[in-house]
Amino acid sequence: MSAIRLETASFAASVGRSHGRARIKRALAIIIAAGALILPLTFTIALTDVFALPKTVVMLGLSVLLLAGLLRLVSRRIATRSGRLSAITVALALYLVLTAVATLLSADPYHSLVGENLQYQGFLATLGYAVAFLAARHSLGDMRHVRRLFAVIVAGAVLVTGYGILQQVGLDAIWHVLDRGRIFSTLGQANALAAYLVLCLPIALAIAGATHTVGRTISALAAVA
Repeated sequence: MSAIRLETASFAASVGRSHGRARIKRALAIIIAAGALILPLTFTIALTDVFALPKTVVMLGLSVLLLAGLLRLVSRRIATRSGRLSAITVALALYLVLTAVATLLSADPYHSLVGENLQYQGFLATLGYAVAFLAARHSLGDMRHVRRLFAVIVAGAVLVTGYGILQQVGLDAIWHVLDRGRIFSTLGQANALAAYLVLCLPIALAIAGATHTVGRTISALAAVA
């Protein structure tokens, strides 16, 4: 009888840990999706650097949230002695260590840490990207999370495109003169806007081929961009 109770308790604990990991992964997927929507739309005219700096700050803030979730996930795996580091994770860790050493030994460590003005692609940004990669790798194994992320990306593209159209027809309430007549929407630069929409287009087409009327409509709007 006692053996049955022990097995039942062990099974219940295992199920609880599994559900806990699932909740953490779901939270990570939600944060990633939120970033996919918020980052392209983020800018503020309160700063001299209207686009790059606020986007970088938001990205790093989201990275902190993702890192907290990853640490929670890792602590659970350590507690249950489950899972080993993959080759990709080890390679990424080695890359970050080498980049950290290069940052510390550079001629201008602060510059290497933060990056060039109006770009901010220094070591801090690299850490943010690494955290986002690990969070995506651990949380997007569930196709439901992937579909939600794709839908959010397309929704963000629709909003970015809508603002760009307003600029094109001269209805932008903030900037009345465009850079050499080219729209830049919420990305701040015409080439960056084009690159963003090129990345969103295949996702929009994928959703259009896999979902029903609402998804097709949203995808079509994004594809027009």
